[in-house]
Amino acid sequence: MDAKSVLASGSTWVGEFRFHESETLPVEIVISSEVGGNVEAIYRTENKFEWEISGTLNGNYIDWRFVSSKHPDGEPLIQSGKLTSTLIDASTMEVQFYDASDMSSTRFTLTKVTTASSVKR
Repeated sequence: MDAKSVLASGSTWVGEFRFHESETLPVEIVISSEVGGNVEAIYRTENKFEWEISGTLNGNYIDWRFVSSKHPDGEPLIQSGKLTSTLIDASTMEVQFYDASDMSSTRFTLTKVTTASSVKR
């Protein structure tokens, strides 16, 4: 698998996550660009929170950092978390999110879709 081609601009990865004891909520990563192993994307959760993320590709592993955010009311979101991804195959991405503010974490699986996002905007 060529990870760079799997992360082509516009590729959309969707799934669901559960954090703490919450209900299952939608999540997606939309790839904006991949150049020389540097990946830019949008990370959306719960149909309302959005972050620009930037990642470094190392084999099939991506170490992301949060760049900026967009809250539904226009206020910036503070993000103290860490996000990492592992490409399992050309259509499956395993993601781990760690929240440093309360030392909790969650893992979830995203599936690559070839059409517009299935997450409501």
